[in-house]
Amino acid sequence: LLLPGMPMICYGDEVGMTGCSDRDCRRGMLWDEARQDKDTLAGYQRLVRLRRQAPVLTEGTVVRQWAEDGEGLLFIERQLGDQRVTLVFHTEEGTASLPELRGQYDLISGQEFSGTLGGYEAAVLAEAGGGREVGAPRYPRGPSQSCISPFCWRPSAPCWRAWWTPSCSALWK
Repeated sequence: LLLPGMPMICYGDEVGMTGCSDRDCRRGMLWDEARQDKDTLAGYQRLVRLRRQAPVLTEGTVVRQWAEDGEGLLFIERQLGDQRVTLVFHTEEGTASLPELRGQYDLISGQEFSGTLGGYEAAVLAEAGGGREVGAPRYPRGPSQSCISPFCWRPSAPCWRAWWTPSCSALWK
């Protein structure tokens, strides 16, 4: 959901549904809420809200992008008007230390960035104090952070009603 372009998610990902290793082996939708992963759903909901509140994530120009392959890090800087964010993705297990970014405001966690990312974690960083100007929500950090469904990220899109399904309505709560 945070990468440039349209997010692509297979149905059921928002509730932690899995399939076989073959992409054609996805099971039917897991409708029993007792078997759905609520933490994963909360992560999707948080990122949907963030995309809606921070247009720099969806409409901003990619100013610069680079990778540090040895560390498993991907960086993307986006800008929209005077709003500028740095997206950081840690694509490996373990932790990544980023002391030079410590103190910036993390739009995902709604807190000051500690300078460390855990395995497969991401951060959306704005200059200290700049997060509120970007429209940052103050959501508590959940145990999982995932990408988000393309079906629900922008209700103002002309085709939104055509793509809406009952499972997407849970994302708007």
